[in-house]
Amino acid sequence: MNRKELTKDMQNFAGAGFITRTKFAAYMGKTNPRHVDKYLEGLERIGTNYFIPDVVEALLREVSR
Repeated sequence: MNRKELTKDMQNFAGAGFITRTKFAAYMGKTNPRHVDKYLEGLERIGTNYFIPDVVEALLREVSR
């Protein structure tokens, strides 16, 4: 899955351009939101929401390590 497809898929899942930590954990198939913290570390957020393209970029960066 490339960046564009992943971004679109995550936006469809979230129903918006932003996603919460809990919803991102559910998207990743995790029941505990703490298991996705490594992907969200250092990202800017608005309230409890993260901008999905930023999350996708961090996710792909972490996976490529």
